[in-house]
Amino acid sequence: MKMLIISVISVLLVRSATGQQYFMEIYDREDGMPANEILDIAQDSTGFIWLLSDLGITRYDGSYFHQYPMSEISSDEFPSSEILKLYADNNGGIWVSNQSGGIFSYNPVMDQFDVRNDSSTRLPSAAYSYYNSDSAILWMGTAGQGLVKWDRIKNTLKIYTQDDNRDSLQDNFISTIRAANDSLLIVTTTKGSAIFDPSSEKFFRLWFNASDGETYKHNVIRYSLGLDGINYTTTYWGLHITDLQTREIVHLTTNTTSRSTINHNSLWEMAADKEGRIWIASYGGGVNIYDPASASFTYLTMENSSLPENNIIGVFRDREGSIWLRTSSSGIVKIDFRKQWIRRIEMDKYGLPYVTSAIAVNDSIIWMGTNGKGLVRFNRKSDEISMYTHEPLNPNSLAYDHISAIDMDTNGVIWIATAGDGMDSFDPSTGLFEHFPYAPNDQGVSNSALKSVSCFGKDVYFITYGNGFGVYDQVTGSIESFWDAQETGTVTPIKDTNMILHDSQGNNWILTSGGVIVRDHGSSRFQDAINMGRIESPFSSFDFLSMKEVSPGVFYIANNAGEIAFIRYQGGGEVIYDQFIPSSSRDHVGLLHYEDSVFWQLNSGGLVRVDLRSDTRVEYKEEDGLLGNEFYPLTGKDQYTMLVASLNGLNIVDREKVPSPGSKRRVIWNELSVLNRPVQIGLRDSLHGLVLDQALNYTSHVELDYGHKEFSVSFSALQFYAPERTYFRYRLVGFVDDWIYGNKQNKISYTNLDPGDYEFEVQAALLPGEWGPVKSLSLHINPPFWMTWWFLLLAGTGLVGLLYLFHTYRIQKAVALANLRTQLAQDLHDDIGSSLTKISLYSSLMAEEKESNGVAGQIGELSREVISQMSDIIWSVDQKNDSVENLLSRMRLFAEETLMNCGMEIKFEKDIQDGKMILNPLFRQNYYLIFKEAINNICKHSGARNVWVRIRQERNQLHMEIADNGVGLNGKSGSNGTSRAFAISSGNGLGNMKKRAERIGISFQVGERDGGGTRIYLGRPT
Repeated sequence: MKMLIISVISVLLVRSATGQQYFMEIYDREDGMPANEILDIAQDSTGFIWLLSDLGITRYDGSYFHQYPMSEISSDEFPSSEILKLYADNNGGIWVSNQSGGIFSYNPVMDQFDVRNDSSTRLPSAAYSYYNSDSAILWMGTAGQGLVKWDRIKNTLKIYTQDDNRDSLQDNFISTIRAANDSLLIVTTTKGSAIFDPSSEKFFRLWFNASDGETYKHNVIRYSLGLDGINYTTTYWGLHITDLQTREIVHLTTNTTSRSTINHNSLWEMAADKEGRIWIASYGGGVNIYDPASASFTYLTMENSSLPENNIIGVFRDREGSIWLRTSSSGIVKIDFRKQWIRRIEMDKYGLPYVTSAIAVNDSIIWMGTNGKGLVRFNRKSDEISMYTHEPLNPNSLAYDHISAIDMDTNGVIWIATAGDGMDSFDPSTGLFEHFPYAPNDQGVSNSALKSVSCFGKDVYFITYGNGFGVYDQVTGSIESFWDAQETGTVTPIKDTNMILHDSQGNNWILTSGGVIVRDHGSSRFQDAINMGRIESPFSSFDFLSMKEVSPGVFYIANNAGEIAFIRYQGGGEVIYDQFIPSSSRDHVGLLHYEDSVFWQLNSGGLVRVDLRSDTRVEYKEEDGLLGNEFYPLTGKDQYTMLVASLNGLNIVDREKVPSPGSKRRVIWNELSVLNRPVQIGLRDSLHGLVLDQALNYTSHVELDYGHKEFSVSFSALQFYAPERTYFRYRLVGFVDDWIYGNKQNKISYTNLDPGDYEFEVQAALLPGEWGPVKSLSLHINPPFWMTWWFLLLAGTGLVGLLYLFHTYRIQKAVALANLRTQLAQDLHDDIGSSLTKISLYSSLMAEEKESNGVAGQIGELSREVISQMSDIIWSVDQKNDSVENLLSRMRLFAEETLMNCGMEIKFEKDIQDGKMILNPLFRQNYYLIFKEAINNICKHSGARNVWVRIRQERNQLHMEIADNGVGLNGKSGSNGTSRAFAISSGNGLGNMKKRAERIGISFQVGERDGGGTRIYLGRPT
């Protein structure tokens, strides 16, 4: 059911005195400036901005402030004192003078201010104004001492002062000097201006009130500016405009009843912008902007802008056209006209919540739907706001203040989708609302909460939250709703519909979270066009957000993944893909506009311009002038302009004025630091001992010592358009040759680099991939003395000599030891062996005598044992027996001889990989004696018939197993009637074997043998 509601209009009027918004950037002490009161601004030929304060001079590159204290701008003849003004000459050089009479200019090579004059050309006081007519002559106006002409070539000085002569200056305080033409100057004093002819050295005074003979009705002239034959002069009491040809003078003062004059009488500096408007600083009235074409003023004040205060003492225009304002105590304000492509509607300013939908009706009127304050009409030219809201006690008000979307039909009627009470229509011409509430069975809209509304001819389509979409026929007054795919006869689900588009052929396109449906105008049938079932589709996601018609039957369409495709409709639901554009942003939220191969996209962080021809992508954010930093798409048409919404308000974008980021940015060096200390120019540091011969920007090679390998280089890109959006990439060739993308990082540090040669390279960009020229700095790290070639050669020679001496010493010791062992074996064999043999022989002879009572036999047996032991010692000492092969041969020989005498059979097995392996004499001796002791014990106590000896070599280690089939460890008696267990436990044989095994680091095990008998094992080292 339709309900007729009469609206009540609430009007809030806020007028801007400027008629235009300006994007302001404010710099103060918190940003790195030395003070908030800046006395003067200039720009050099390189592009640096120079700032003068009471503390000295500051150079600014857009992101970095470099300080030059007042104490550094001095000499012995002209000590540090007050500086009044900065001056950039015709070649972009920076000049200053101080109260002690010195003239200084900036030396970029040494990064310092050098004195240019001497005592013969000392200035009478600091200059307040400057002008150079050629490379030789520099004109300087002093603060009370007249006009000075300094010939730099001849080094001469001439001073012109005020006197009673009418051809002289009006006053000795010279505020400005500038050219009137190729040969004449205009010199402005605090009491008037004069045209000066340097050739005749005469001044022609400009009388401003000739009728009463006064120079100025109110004196103290502060600044003079010439533009198109007109001379503009500011005083503390108004503005004087003089036509230099007719000498006609207009004196403007404050008039509260007229907007065709200044708003404050205390005026200071002036500057002309690119459009020829004159910006005039006033102390108390902000900025007066005079348009000579219309002879009218607009004003920039705290009340109508973001200006921090109304006390403006200076205006400066840089070579890129930006205006810099000097305030009395709030720093400097920069107005970049490249950011004037946006008209910003700050919702907080009008007490409004965020915008949900907007329509630009023409170049003046914008209708907005808000989240909580109803429908809003905004006049861009007058800043007039009209609000249409819901009033609970007034039945003639808007149905619901939370508006999801608005659209306008061909009759100018606005259709409103509310977030909680159905749909409304509003006719601005009559001020009447019509309400379409929720009702089931096509008697009303299918849900109280609507997502969007779209007008196509007589049909009004509405999209609900979760309940599909519907269409209202304005002619029949009927409503048809579509809840699910069955109602449309398609496969693509329609429950979550995102957008509906009506094309020029009368077809309706329904974009959903699962694909696209087209309602063909010819058949009125719904047909699937794009979804997962269409295998030819290139899309990775079928959640489609936006679609635009480029030409009849040709569209571009985008999904939530930021993928875009150009399609042509063939009818019958069939589409052809002409071009597919992969995603350029993972954070894509919608398409705004397409024209001439240029896409305008929106993500949550900003506005994106994609040029398909040049394959470039530029993202515009808050620093480019956009209001807010979190953006979202709007519903509604953009017939006249592009609307970008943020949580802070609405941006009205003029696509024709969107700025180009400019040329590729050039990198400049800021500082080289070593061990966290800056390297100075001409001053050696006490910590790292380094010094630069000239400024880092004029230095191509730096040499560091090994102890300086912890260093950092800071840099920036010289540019003032959104410097915070500058991106850098860098690399240190010789360390990492690949580029490292550091984003906005502009200081890179390195530590512990190896000695050698490196090349540090940096590039800057405002556009992704659009890198500027490479800035490079060659670095050489000297090696420490212990890594130099001469030290390494000397050390190598010494090491070779030491090794040779050590090797010779070892050989000599080894030979001496071998000789000693051989000699010892020989002496033992020849002397002691011979004597023991004789003892054995004599004892045998004595044994034949009956009276010896067996003593001689015992002596003989003992001597034979000693001979045997002595033979073992001699064998172990002799170095000829150090191999494994010799050891095993002796062990086998001993075992066979001993066991044969005991009536036992032996089986000797060996598994040896390297019989030539040399054994340690101590190991060889003890290993053999353990074996010998074991064989003797078997012979004496085991009563065995068979003995097995198995020896194997494994990884240069010997493993030996000795086994017998005797009585074993628990046997009662051996073959000789003696208990073997008693013999082993009571004797020293077993203990000796264990000690010897421990001595040479191997394990010793003794136990019962499987099948009877004893088993002894010598294993791996312990």
